Amino acid sequence: MEKKILAALELADHEVRLIVGQFYNGRLNILKVERVAHKGIENNKIINNSSIREAILKSIANASKNIGSQITSVLMLVPSIGMVMNHDLQTTLIDEYVTKEDLINVYSEFGKNSYGKDKVMVNVSVNRYHINGIATRKLPLNERCHTMSVEASCFFCDTEPIFEYLKLVESTGLKIIDIVLHDLALAKEASLFEHSIEKPIIAVNLERHSTKLTLFNKGQLITNVIVEDSFKRMFEKMEYLYGFNEDITERLLYYNLDVSSDEASEDPIFVWSTKSGDHSLSKKELLDYIGPDVIKILENISEVSQPIFEYGDASFVLTGEASLVTGLKTVMESVSSKKVDVYIPTTFGVKDPVFTALIGAFYYYKDIVNFKEASSSSIDEKEFYQKMIYKEKENTEISKSGSANFTKLLKDLFVE
Repeated sequence: MEKKILAALELADHEVRLIVGQFYNGRLNILKVERVAHKGIENNKIINNSSIREAILKSIANASKNIGSQITSVLMLVPSIGMVMNHDLQTTLIDEYVTKEDLINVYSEFGKNSYGKDKVMVNVSVNRYHINGIATRKLPLNERCHTMSVEASCFFCDTEPIFEYLKLVESTGLKIIDIVLHDLALAKEASLFEHSIEKPIIAVNLERHSTKLTLFNKGQLITNVIVEDSFKRMFEKMEYLYGFNEDITERLLYYNLDVSSDEASEDPIFVWSTKSGDHSLSKKELLDYIGPDVIKILENISEVSQPIFEYGDASFVLTGEASLVTGLKTVMESVSSKKVDVYIPTTFGVKDPVFTALIGAFYYYKDIVNFKEASSSSIDEKEFYQKMIYKEKENTEISKSGSANFTKLLKDLFVE
């Protein structure tokens, strides 16, 4: 996995997101990021294949040109539609030391689980290992023992939508290295498994057209639910009242609105002209028109979460595109009386909550490589490094040539 170049792809509700990255010394280095708009998904269902397909091809072409090698395969993030989970325990005999082959064999046993004809297994998440009477989350590679037991959660989703997403991506000519559930990837990046050991955590993914709540408890992913309210309503209102397109509304909503403010400024933050004349919009007008809708979404989230509160203390983690709105943490803590955090990735190059789950897909794949014969790459790495070597050699020759020419120029100036 180390130094392998991997592309991760997400078909979000209004755009295709692509990250090209490489693990080096255990750290994820981002090589390229692409976001291309589409109008092909509604309520997690594909309604316009061609729009999404064009966006995928454009993102792949842009990224391939930038890194200097054609991307031919991707790690794919898929929505957790109709997700259910089964716990399983597998025990295997060990010949003195735990080997990678032992890990591969026990992992393949989890893959034999099923959950009816309408569900397909998407991912297996290993929770802990039992070695010599000790339970641990650490990979027991090369540990000395006679038997090893492994606990895992097997995740299943609705078959039809998962296959639709996969078929669409494959129709572009891309190969799919592996698929990762959005909720699992989210947990990997935001460390939600570790943080939920002591008390429940409700992860709220605020996308432009959807709002999803995912429950983590005792270090495990439990369930999720889609909330009807979303920021889509605000985008529609701004278009109806002012005629703003989504790009303008995005900038106003995510970077100018503060829902926790009591006294917003009346100074103009946006000015535009139409046939009827010149117009302006202030922060106060934006807050008065949009603020109540945002607060209603947060109140609805708190209401849906009430049954969880009955079993003890819990906290919220907000992430996703719309979590950029200023003041969400303050208002959510007020309406729910619970601790609230806003998660923003710290990885250089993708410090934006829109990429939280997509970054997590890299870490999920990095972990499951331990249970595979070999890791994959999204490009032809032999060709890529040959080009790199040739380019470096070419630059060196140009540099030497330039140095020689400069030396000759100095000599001509001072010597007859």
